Amino acid sequence: MIDPVSLMLSNGADFWQRKFYVGSNTVGTAIATNTDPIAISATEGMLSIYNSASTTGDDNRNTIIMPLYIKLVCTVINASSTDFSMRVATDTIQRYSTGGTQLTMNSTFVNSDTAGAARPTAVGEVYFGDLTLAAVSSEAQIGQVVVRAGGSAQGQVVGDEYLIGFGNYQNSGNTTLSAAASKSMTKNLSPVFLGPGSSLIVQPLATAGAATGASFNVEVGVIELYHNPKRS
Repeated sequence: MIDPVSLMLSNGADFWQRKFYVGSNTVGTAIATNTDPIAISATEGMLSIYNSASTTGDDNRNTIIMPLYIKLVCTVINASSTDFSMRVATDTIQRYSTGGTQLTMNSTFVNSDTAGAARPTAVGEVYFGDLTLAAVSSEAQIGQVVVRAGGSAQGQVVGDEYLIGFGNYQNSGNTTLSAAASKSMTKNLSPVFLGPGSSLIVQPLATAGAATGASFNVEVGVIELYHNPKRS
């Protein structure tokens, strides 16, 4: 398993500045997702993480985005759905096209000596909501998250919390939180490294859902790092 803290500490101060938090731009305000996720469609998604960096002539200095986690808290369910899953995939292009909300990326590094060590500007772009995606280029599915299988009383419950980790969460499982059967789920996927110009996407699936999209409060954590950075 990859420990992001050890990764940053072992690579020096440059890496301490490269951890970014991404969340709903207005605290407590959820974002509506796809209104008709009854089948996986190549041009529909709920989340996109894109590395907007350009490839440099020095491969050792290309910026790589390493997703750490995605957390979703359900505030509005997809009515009449009896199942809910999410598909996670990567591609070699910018898959986001239109729709949804671009979320602000904030570095978790802070220093009063801003002249000597200012907060870095992220190269990543994160979009969430009812997204229209560009056509597939060279896509690879890297995971699936089954929240509730078909035949459940309902696919989602208000208060559900879904946490997707990428190589840095030790446990995967489900825990019933309340009598209302809201669920806290942690799903651990393999580490992902997004090179310049590549994307990670998440697509929802609720095969029996009505044409009403679920809404979520969203958080994302990423590290932006160099591949084998050279030290002068």
